[in-house]
Amino acid sequence: MKITYQIISVFLLLLFLTGTSCQRTRSGAKRYTIQQEGLSQRIKALDLDSLPDENKSGQVIEIMTELEATATDTLPRSLFLSLFDKIDAKTHTALKREAYREALKMADMASDSMAIGSFLIDLSQFYWTLGSPDSTFLSSERAYRIFSELDDPFLTARSAYNLAAAQFAASDYLQAEQTAINSLTSLEASTNENKAPRFIATYNLLGSIASKLNAFDRAIEYRETALEYLSPDEMDSRAYYQIMNNLGNTQIEAGAYKDALNSLEKVAGNTQLKEDNPHLYAMAILNRGRANFALGNLEAVEEDYREALEIREALNETRNLPRSYYYLAEYFWSRQDTSQAKDFLKKGKEIALETEELDGLQDILKLQMLVDRDNGAQYGLELSELKDSLIQEERSLRDKFARVRYQTDQYIAENQFLSRQRMIWIWIAIGVLLLGVALFIIIDQQIRNQKLRFLQQQQEANQEIFNLMLTQNEKIEEGKQEEQKRISEELHDGVLGEMNGIRMVLLGLNGKEDENSVALRAQAIEKLKNVQEEIRGISHALSHAAYQKFSNFIVSIEDLLQNTAGAANLEYDLEYDQEADWDGVSGELKINLYRIIQECLQNTIKHARATRVTVELGATCESLEARIRDNGRGFQKRRGKRGIGQKNITSRVQRLGGKWEIESAPGSGTEIWVQFPRRQTLVDTPPEVLEGSV
Repeated sequence: MKITYQIISVFLLLLFLTGTSCQRTRSGAKRYTIQQEGLSQRIKALDLDSLPDENKSGQVIEIMTELEATATDTLPRSLFLSLFDKIDAKTHTALKREAYREALKMADMASDSMAIGSFLIDLSQFYWTLGSPDSTFLSSERAYRIFSELDDPFLTARSAYNLAAAQFAASDYLQAEQTAINSLTSLEASTNENKAPRFIATYNLLGSIASKLNAFDRAIEYRETALEYLSPDEMDSRAYYQIMNNLGNTQIEAGAYKDALNSLEKVAGNTQLKEDNPHLYAMAILNRGRANFALGNLEAVEEDYREALEIREALNETRNLPRSYYYLAEYFWSRQDTSQAKDFLKKGKEIALETEELDGLQDILKLQMLVDRDNGAQYGLELSELKDSLIQEERSLRDKFARVRYQTDQYIAENQFLSRQRMIWIWIAIGVLLLGVALFIIIDQQIRNQKLRFLQQQQEANQEIFNLMLTQNEKIEEGKQEEQKRISEELHDGVLGEMNGIRMVLLGLNGKEDENSVALRAQAIEKLKNVQEEIRGISHALSHAAYQKFSNFIVSIEDLLQNTAGAANLEYDLEYDQEADWDGVSGELKINLYRIIQECLQNTIKHARATRVTVELGATCESLEARIRDNGRGFQKRRGKRGIGQKNITSRVQRLGGKWEIESAPGSGTEIWVQFPRRQTLVDTPPEVLEGSV
């Protein structure tokens, strides 16, 4: 009873303190609103170019310090971001970097995670404009983790998009695609009314990634999906023309030249675009020239190529000039004008070397080997050295990304540790009883976080590790079976045979007629019979266990159900054909079936509100089947639109030549059926020319 009174007293005290704090916050907000309004006007009037260099940094830090002083519970993020916008990234690079560093310190001191994440997103965009993908990756990675923990889907999607862009710039296309898909998943969960532009940008990025992976049909589908998010009023906007240009470029790479020409005409045909956005206009007419060149319409090619070159020279777009010179050289080479082709290749090569535009340089060297055959060997040597340099540069950048990720993990771990320390001291100040409750909650939360991290690590495990695990378990089971067989043979052939010999000897001695000998021999014979029967039973049991079938793959599926469905308090059943040789299935089939079941279980846990899930597995000589059913709330199937999870399943099934169906209705649960042929043929496609180069 006393403990109950103490708990009630503590919570009443907390309620009183919370109310007092809210009162102070509300009254403080009124007071600080006036100060923040004054600082907002001061930021709008700030003109750094009119200040002496020695005063610029002091002026910015002074405003930031005053903004920090006006904070109540959180920093005024919008005012900080407005101040960052006033600092030009190219003319005041060092100053802007210093401003971000100071702002992050202030946000960290205030324990304002939302401000830290917002500043990191803005910082990642700053590094992107500077052409620094590794720093972009670092800032985006930290922001992504922060907003994931804060459960803010919209800002999680924004940071994931920036992270995917950095991975794309580092040629890590598979990881970039997964990150971009994660961004879409977060956007779908967001209730933000202004998320349509984010969908457009993300689908456009996915189109670029798919093009790099030579998945042109998927890239075109992504571009067209991006167009669907444009409102009718935006069909004459910059976003529309950018997507149409990218769509045309992808169609060229896919060999759909007529479709590409139709797409590009919608951009290049807008002459006003030449004034409003000459950079985009130059890209469009250059791509139009490429489409016409592929179709053999050579009369319109040179004019488009030369006009694009003039615009780029006027805009001083030096990194894009090598590509323009390359296409002009290609055109004149096709017209057998070797002299002009050589001149344009020479100019393009010089500029590519100056600007380090190595992708364009590769194509120039390849064409020089054809145009100038006398020096073809030299150009081939240069091309080989260039490829080695590109491979080394890409490897170096990926290593840097790995170090950045490791440093980020360390930073987050340190912050979590400090946060836990502060929380402990706060609860100690309140009282011993409340401290005990808080410690219980913290420990429970740590266990949950560890489970979630473990599940996430399982989901991100690659196929090589998965197959290695299966192989290792197979070896263990083979060892067990061999040992069981050996023991069985030893018992049967050795001990049992010897016992039979003793029995025969004792039977031979039964000819003696004295009573004592006869009784003793009878007892010994009876005991040997018992030992014999016991050894035979052990031998048979061991032999049966040795020949019993074991399946590593089934064990892995059982572990998945236990760790995923079981952790979510979901009842589950696993039914499978026990006579099938599951471990004889190819590794490619097993890992994809495992991932599909994993995706279905995650969707059931997140969306279905189910209490039971059933997994059925069947195997024949020709195919492999799986059914995943739940008793959840179900959903109304919609034609055309599919979520990311369904697209992932479709991609895996199509890649292995299989098929799948989903049956669901509101209130009737969901059933997913997947079938794979036991034999598949996977086709690799060659790499493509960089899309953004034109």
